[in-house]
Amino acid sequence: MRQLAFMAAFFISMMAVATQSAQGSVSSRSAPNEVEASRDFWTPQRMKDAAKREPLVGGGFVRKKEASSPVHQRNIPVYAQQPAIGRLFFRYGPYIGSCSASVIYTPSRRIVLTAGHCLKLEGVWSRSLMFAPAYKNGRAPFGKFYGKSWWVSRTWANYSNPISMNFDYGAVVTSRNWNGVPIGDITGMYGYQTFSQRVGRTHVVGYPAGRANGQTLRQCYSDTWAGDRYSYLFPGPVGMFAKCNMAKGSSGGPWLSEYESDDGESTELYVDGVTSRGTGRTMTSSYFGTQFRDLIWNAENR
Repeated sequence: MRQLAFMAAFFISMMAVATQSAQGSVSSRSAPNEVEASRDFWTPQRMKDAAKREPLVGGGFVRKKEASSPVHQRNIPVYAQQPAIGRLFFRYGPYIGSCSASVIYTPSRRIVLTAGHCLKLEGVWSRSLMFAPAYKNGRAPFGKFYGKSWWVSRTWANYSNPISMNFDYGAVVTSRNWNGVPIGDITGMYGYQTFSQRVGRTHVVGYPAGRANGQTLRQCYSDTWAGDRYSYLFPGPVGMFAKCNMAKGSSGGPWLSEYESDDGESTELYVDGVTSRGTGRTMTSSYFGTQFRDLIWNAENR
């Protein structure tokens, strides 16, 4: 009887998620009053400490550990500077933590893209957000940009656990720097691609755990496929998975894929996914579909 009751509750919750998915709505937390307090809070030492922890979907808030299981594609250092990719720091309950994130192109030039569980997890919003582009070893060479509001899909906001794993993405509207300049004018920006093909090749970028304790940027090249066996169990568009070993520490980091330019004579890198979860052998990203498009539009225009 208990098993039947659980199954009934499970399917009712999935139907509720599907209904919300069709609405294409979003949820946000606005905290412009936290900006000033966050400036004093995020010292280099706190940044280093926060880089040792990240929230995990369904696993609470844990210290990151290096993957020890066999891997398919090993991550390697990123030697060229990537100003539009960095670490997103935040406070979550009694903890401090961090994820990876990237600056994407919008007219305001102020939006940073990351995973939904970095912004809200198990019903609790993160707070005191700060993005450090090109972060390395406690330093923020391009300055610090503070969250004024952060956005996730309504489906993720209502569940923020494995039931809504196909909607694990979020956006942060950042403050301008001390000179009134938006982040995109300083770091550059990546375009983003919606409704992309799931089968292709990408390189996943972020700050995974390892010998550097998440202090340096790493990347991994991999083919991509449609979803994993868990994506099909839950409502929403099936995501993508890649065979990389950058799980635990690189959540929210961009998946960069090559797309033809408008003139068809060259290729450009676009973000078409963000790291959501992994096993040490594979990594997954939610699919950028209708709810993702609505999320970016709302973050940019409200």
